[in-house]
Parts: sequence; structure tokens; C-alpha cells
Amino acid sequence: MTIPILYEDEYLLLCAKPAGVVSEPDRGRGMPELLSARLREAGEADFIAGVHRLDKQVGGLMGFSRRKNGTGALVAEVRRGGGG
Repeated sequence: MTIPILYEDEYLLLCAKPAGVVSEPDRGRGMPELLSARLREAGEADFIAGVHRLDKQVGGLMGFSRRKNGTGALVAEVRRGGGG
């Protein structure tokens, strides 16, 4: 399954989560694993951590951290509803 990546830089990845895919790790079938595999295939660092969740049956925009040391700040920003 190919996940459309809409924006990517060294800290953040935004993608379109298809309906029917879980947003958290799920034995190789969740969004983080699918995105990590894609990054590995492209020869890039493959750390991916979700900064929020969407229900399995819902499709939509999802944000993922690409750096361990930046994940907490991104999660906090999403929780407070900030846009920058």
C-alpha cells in the first residue's frame, strides 16, 4: 500500500491516511510501519512517531515526527491546537 506523502522535511512528515489503516503501530500494518518501510526503501532515516491519531475507519491528514528529540514538542503543539 502506498501512502501519499503531502509534505516532508527532516522533522515532520504529513500524509494522507487511508480509511481502514490504523494510525498506530500494528504488527507491520500500521501507519508508522508503512511509512518507515517506505523511508528505508528510499535510503532515508526511518524513525516515525505519530503526533496524533485518527480512528481506523477514518481517512485524513496525519502528522508524524521524524526525530525522537522533536516528537514531544510536536505532540504538545497538536494538543494545544497551535498552528505555529
